[in-house]
Parts: sequence; C-alpha cells; structure tokens
Amino acid sequence: MTARKWFVLVLLAALGAGSCICVERPRRMTDDERGKLRAQILAEAPANMQHRVGADLDGRLELVGYDLDVERDAQGRIVPGRTMTVTWYWKCNEPLEEGWRLFTHVTDDTGTNRIPGDEVGLVRKHYPPSRWGAGEVVADQQQLVVPADFNSKNLTLFIGAWFGPHRLPIRNDAPNDGAGRVRIGPLPVRYDLPSATIPQTSSVILIDGRLDEPVWQVAAELSPFVRAPDGPSAGDRVRARALWSRQYLYVAFEVRDALLVSQFTQRDDPIYTQDAVEVFLDEDGDGKSYYEFEVSPSGVLFDVALSEPRKGEPGAFTAAEFRAAVVPDGTVNDDVPDRGYTVEIQIPFLALAKFKQRPPRVGSTWRANFYVLDTTGLPQPGAQAPSQDGFAWSAPQKPDFHEYRRFGELTFGEPVAEPAPPPPPEPATPGDPAAEPPPSDPTAEPAEPSADPAPAAPAAAAPAVSPLVSSPALRAFPRPVAAPPPAT
Repeated sequence: MTARKWFVLVLLAALGAGSCICVERPRRMTDDERGKLRAQILAEAPANMQHRVGADLDGRLELVGYDLDVERDAQGRIVPGRTMTVTWYWKCNEPLEEGWRLFTHVTDDTGTNRIPGDEVGLVRKHYPPSRWGAGEVVADQQQLVVPADFNSKNLTLFIGAWFGPHRLPIRNDAPNDGAGRVRIGPLPVRYDLPSATIPQTSSVILIDGRLDEPVWQVAAELSPFVRAPDGPSAGDRVRARALWSRQYLYVAFEVRDALLVSQFTQRDDPIYTQDAVEVFLDEDGDGKSYYEFEVSPSGVLFDVALSEPRKGEPGAFTAAEFRAAVVPDGTVNDDVPDRGYTVEIQIPFLALAKFKQRPPRVGSTWRANFYVLDTTGLPQPGAQAPSQDGFAWSAPQKPDFHEYRRFGELTFGEPVAEPAPPPPPEPATPGDPAAEPPPSDPTAEPAEPSADPAPAAPAAAAPAVSPLVSSPALRAFPRPVAAPPPAT
C-alpha cells in the first residue's frame, strides 16, 4: 500500500469516527457511505467518460469531464421534476489550502440559480478539495432534482472552486463565464408555457372598446385561456388578442360574464377583488421588475410597478397614456342577467421605466400573462364577499397570479399586412330604380295625424372610456382623433 493511499484511508476512518478534522461535517458517515466515498477516489479518469472538458482552474485543479444521466423526452429535452445525476471528474494538480470548497450552480434562462447544489454529494460533505493530494482523481457525484416548475427552455450548470470571496480562475479556453465558473450547457428543458408572436401595426387605433379597426383581424390570439390555477380550458368564456406599435402595446379582451360586478370608481382602487381583466409584463422574466395593468367592466384603471412579487404601491406609479375603454353587454352592478363585456387597452412603452429596452425591438421576447377575474355575486354590506373565479393565458399552477416563472412568452413580431377598410357605399345614380321613391297611390286617403307620436329610439350607450391620467389626480380626456392623411 502506498503512503498516499494509507493516508487517505486513515483520513476516511477519522472522518467516520467523528474526529474534529472536518469541522463543517454535518454528521458522521455510515459504513456504507465510507465505502462509497473510498470508491470515488481514483487513480485516473475513466476512459468511457461521457463528456470531456479539460478546464484548468489556476493550474491547481482540472475539471477533466463529467457524466450526466437524466430523463429526457422524445425531443431530447430534460424532463422537469426528475433527478439529474451528474458525476464530475476532478484531478488535483497542486494541493489547495484549507477552506477551499466546490460549488455547483444550476441556472435558468434568467441566470437565476434554481438548485442549491454546493453541498450535494459525499465528496462535497466529507472530502473537500483542500484535502486532495497531488495527482489524485476524484469522482464527485451529485443528484440534483430539476424543479417541476423550472419553467425555462434551458438549464445551464456552472461549477468551480471557492474560498470566501475568491474563486479559482479558469486559465484556458474551456467554456466559462469569465468569473471563475466553468459552464456546462445550456441544456434544453421541456417547456410547456404558451407563447405568441404579436404583429406590429402602424395604424391609428381608437381606444373605444369596439375593436372595429381592420388590424384587430390580424392581431395575435392569446387564447385558449384556462381556469386558474391549473384547471381545464375556459372554452369560449375568454378571448384575448394583442398587437403593438412603436409607442404602445394593444390588448383586447372579450369576456362572457352573466353578472357584471364592479363597484369601484377611483383609479387604483382594488378592482382585482371583483370583475377585472389583467395584464402582467416582465421584460426578462426574473420577477424583480415587472408591471401590472388592470381594467374593470366600468372602466376603472389600476396600474402598479413591482420590484418583486407582490411588492409595489399602486399610488406610487401612474402610467401616462395608459388608456382603456369598455363596452359592456349588459348593466354593471344590477341583478339582471348580463352577457359580458369587451375591453380595449393601450399600454405605453415609455412608462415602463424599469425595462431596459423601450420600445422593444422586432424579435424581442418579454414574459407576460393575461388574466380575467369573475365575481360570482353582488357584494352585500355586512355579508361575506362572494366567491371569485379566475382565468389565465398561462396557468400559474398555484393560487397566485404573480407566479412570474409561469408567465408565457410574448415576442414582438414584424409589421403585418393589414386588411383594407371596407369601401364606402356607392352613391345612387339618377334613374336607378332602387334610388327612386315608390310611386304614391293617388286614390289613397291621407293619413290622420297621430295623437301620440311614437317616441324616438334611444341613442346607443357610449362605451365606458377610462380617462387618461398624467398625474395622480384623475382628469377627463377627450377621445383621440385619427391622424389626418399625409399630404401629397
């Protein structure tokens, strides 16, 4: 037996016996664990290693390569919710001082570390790199569970060695992030979030809730919605569409609702406790800077900027040029059955000050979600609040609409060919029989004047147009007028 092998065996025996050599050890090793760890100390890396890396960590350690075993779907994507077994093969070229340890970061597409992997595995817990001898190869095996709600298209592993604020730098051209982390990946992950590419328009859209501009015919469909948090399809209860211009994001909702409930009247009232539609926007999907916009069936607006989930003050943010108009099919706040309502929304990009890119570029992708809230009864003073149903474009899978990892993908698309407006009716020409009034009957008796003339038909109700707000105080704002045609 070599002196080095004898030293390792003595060290393992001391660790198992509970000596004070490893003060960060969480517990004693069992005999089975001691045997497994002994088998992970090798003379050389296996010849059948799956992936070679050859990363030089400051001339002191080498990440020779790794094996990876994880369940994948038919497209070769990692299946969330499954255990990923990875074995890192390290070679010690020069012993490290006491205190050096290994780290593993498993990140999603936002760069967020989703799996705490630093202390996973026998090597991490009981045989840190500061105890390795020169020439020794260590098989560092870890079992890492990919979260069922990973909700990202890719998974990337970063690995290295650290001590306090220091990391061993990467000295060769092995894939790395420039900050002492060897990069493995990105690896594709199965991804079930909805996505939509919304077309760009140059048309002037009148925010009147009627959706009668031809460009709405080519807007991206955001349907089908599902019953929140993770229920079945909402069927025809909700239809939503979206498009964009250089200044605004436009969203339209068409909601079937047998009882319209919206008793709030002021900007930023808690309209989300009754009937409302909601738009959530997060530029990079990290949940650290995002916006929420809401509209009630009576046209009341709500907007808030959030620094993290549910942390934001509605009154502290007022988006200038955030406008909406509602056309109800029924009467709000009475007990007569209704049919639903239509909402047309304009969200200004310049108001999204937390976002890095305003307006977005063609091809940019934001994370977003769209919701409809439906109160099932009229609130009564002193009575328990009626229940509330929710519908979502992307199922949050938990009772929280701020579940940003479940936001879908909204990609800003190219300009689209827009349908031509219908031609105006042609004027009647003289001599056209259809334009001539019917001949009168000379034998007919003149009609007697009616004592009670029929009342004139009532004028159609105007849509509930939300006022434009340029300060915390509400003020009325005239309906926008279409731009004049360009001079020729």
